[in-house]
Amino acid sequence: MAIDTFTRLLTFDRNDADYVVIENELNRCRRHLAGKRLQPATFIVPLDEGEIEVTVTSYKENLYQIDLSAVSAGKHHRIRYRYLQANP
Repeated sequence: MAIDTFTRLLTFDRNDADYVVIENELNRCRRHLAGKRLQPATFIVPLDEGEIEVTVTSYKENLYQIDLSAVSAGKHHRIRYRYLQANP
């Protein structure tokens, strides 16, 4: 039973490589937003592997909540980050 479980853990699906690409694009979006003066908005960043929906909402005086939600095109996996950021 242990060997069977171990071999299933090591199985790699080539389509799962999209996860790494999407994760890198999410990091790029976060870095891009870090240096910008934020305003409440919603926009979509299209990717070959899926899309990223970016939602910026006002949280408090100079604080904004950023919601990054990525969906892969093939398997419809969802990765979501939500964090607070102050304007520079």
